[in-house]
Amino acid sequence: KKYGAEIQRCRAVELEVTLELLTPCKRTLIVPADLNFHQFHTIVQKAFGWLDCHLHQFVLENDSYGRPSKLIVPPNAEPFDYMDGTAPEYIDSSKITLENVFSSYEHLQYEYDFGDSWTHHIKVKGFIDLFDNIHPHCTEAEGDAPMEDSGGPYSFAEIMDILNQPDHPEYKEAQNWVRGTFWHPLDLKHINAELKY
Repeated sequence: KKYGAEIQRCRAVELEVTLELLTPCKRTLIVPADLNFHQFHTIVQKAFGWLDCHLHQFVLENDSYGRPSKLIVPPNAEPFDYMDGTAPEYIDSSKITLENVFSSYEHLQYEYDFGDSWTHHIKVKGFIDLFDNIHPHCTEAEGDAPMEDSGGPYSFAEIMDILNQPDHPEYKEAQNWVRGTFWHPLDLKHINAELKY
């Protein structure tokens, strides 16, 4: 109103992203639907406090053996074959939008850090035709996400258990290690500040 300009709006998609952990860890995101999956990867990284230090992929479909058969991957991803000579179908993440995918798929997986194997389940909650914000936005957040290189869900649970016991013999060592990972507990305001850039 102050500048006599219309509020910028866009078509957006609301997504529930749940990280497989021993404790609940979920983010509800509203994201402009015209963003591509390379951009969406960055959004998920920020929503969970990841530092983009490892490989990732989006899994659209699995074959009858439960292996990924259709993947959205970074432009520079190295193709691979399974031992039986078959290979997944690859889609360049910079060339496909959220609108393209979530119009056909209601659920997919985002896998980050193939060593620690962080699996995120992404579920479509719906589309919003006139979203009043051109930036991604996290509307709800539940649970602390792990720090980088924490070893997977069980190792992360063990670290958090130690940090909750100041008299634990490994408390100081765990505390010092966590300080070096740039990790901090869940903070919705911090997530949304990160998502603006």
